[in-house]
Amino acid sequence: MQSPLTDSRESPLQRLWEDARRRPTRLRPGHLWAPLLPLALLAWIGAAIMLAFGFIPGVFTPVEGSLYDGQLPFNYSPIWPLLAGIAVGSGAAATGYVVTSTGVDHPRHHVLLAWCAGVATPLIPLLVLAIDRSWMAIPAAAAWFAATAIVIAFVHVRHRPPAPWLALLLAVLVAAPWIPAIYANLRFGRALRADPPIPEPELLKMLIADISTQTYVPGIALAFVAAMSTGGVALAAHSRSAVAHRISEHRGGWWATALLCAAAVGVIALEVSGIGGISSGFLDDYWGLGDLWTWPHAIVVALAITHVTRRSFRSPLEQRGDVATTLAVGVSALSGHIVIAVAMVVNLIASAVIGPLHDIVPVPAELGLVIAWAAMAALIPIAVSARWSGTVGRAVARVSLLFLMPVYIGVMGQQAGMDWPRAFWAKAPQVAICLTVVGCIAALFGRRYFSAEMINRLVLVPLLIVSGTSWLPSLIATPLTPVIAVTAALFALLWAMPPAALDRNEHSGVVLTVSAQLLLVAAAAAVVTRLPDVAADDPTLALLLFSVPLSTLLCAKVTSNAA
Repeated sequence: MQSPLTDSRESPLQRLWEDARRRPTRLRPGHLWAPLLPLALLAWIGAAIMLAFGFIPGVFTPVEGSLYDGQLPFNYSPIWPLLAGIAVGSGAAATGYVVTSTGVDHPRHHVLLAWCAGVATPLIPLLVLAIDRSWMAIPAAAAWFAATAIVIAFVHVRHRPPAPWLALLLAVLVAAPWIPAIYANLRFGRALRADPPIPEPELLKMLIADISTQTYVPGIALAFVAAMSTGGVALAAHSRSAVAHRISEHRGGWWATALLCAAAVGVIALEVSGIGGISSGFLDDYWGLGDLWTWPHAIVVALAITHVTRRSFRSPLEQRGDVATTLAVGVSALSGHIVIAVAMVVNLIASAVIGPLHDIVPVPAELGLVIAWAAMAALIPIAVSARWSGTVGRAVARVSLLFLMPVYIGVMGQQAGMDWPRAFWAKAPQVAICLTVVGCIAALFGRRYFSAEMINRLVLVPLLIVSGTSWLPSLIATPLTPVIAVTAALFALLWAMPPAALDRNEHSGVVLTVSAQLLLVAAAAAVVTRLPDVAADDPTLALLLFSVPLSTLLCAKVTSNAA
């Protein structure tokens, strides 16, 4: 064990390395309830398998086939591992959120997440079975009703976590409705390769049993990508980006701040110029400087973030309202994903009631606009009510409205056919550039008013958030998307574990929820590998809207005793 003198002489990099090295010990597998330990291990192993699929090209590429001398063409993909990952991940997530939502001072949004994972997710395969009029819909419905009853009983009636074996049973019940879909996909794939060949009438029955699964898997993947994006922002809101804060709190002096500012300027120069193919591989002109009239908006937003950060360093803000505001921004940014999910659910329910539909039930295109603006309206009470005075939630709400309202008015006006004479709304990279300029000017001339730690946050945090995967050359960005997603989820898993000892219920809930997120993100990343068009642009578009509110949250200094 090192002495205090030795510890005080450690460099910032040594302290970061030692902290990162100790992080895995916080998982403490032996501290989980024994029945839930296999579930956590299964989630970790499943995530590793899903990540491996991200490296193997063509694993889920559809295979073309036909029946009856080419009169009935079809495509088959061996997606049963993805379904198994979603099944196990949703079961672990449901169990974890039921446990965490019944703890003392639990995050309020975990109740909603318990319903999403334990009730809404297993309803999807149940409706698919109902569409096919399969007898397996009966036991699947029984499992769904039992899982729903457990969620309601412990979350809303008893207000305490279920016993370990009952918690494991909940995970099994949530995963059970996926078993017929997994079996149908696996059975059809084996039948196509059977020797001697199986009669075509039998193959037709297997095709019908599998086709619904093939149809709805992309929609399920999109829903999970959206949910994990929003959940990831909420997780960042709770953890407050400990890494960025540790880097910003280093004791290296003003010379280190000067080096950080110089490095940020260099990164921005490379991003804007695009030398060597270093630019976003997903969106054109991601780091473009934009129209001249967009810069006043970027400058105003950057000054607002600077004001919030400087005020928080004089008097730390209360950490309240952070999750509510970031989730509202998440719902608004992901309104397009939500519309897709609503369309999928509406058509699933309609098909389950009246049988397979030849034409899909349309969902109004304006629904996305309604969701986006409703989520923005939810920020107004937090931004103006005296109840939220002195909280980080109010700061995030005000900056979010200041940044997103002009963006939504401009972009949605264009979509509605309005021809603006000038673009007046800024992009997130422009705000990051302005904050870097503010940091550089403050480091040179404003040392009486700005601390080194504050400048480090203003320069470091927005640039890290906005850059995302755009720092990777375009040619390798898309193949590495699954790796990036799972690595980020694994990092969140280790960093979300609190250092203080929790009781076995709380510890089991935290480990299961974050392990489930790791597996679900890995499964969604594998779906992305099968369907590259699904997830390339979508997370980047969400990041453009998330980044400025999240920068406000992570730059501010909050009270350490806040929940």
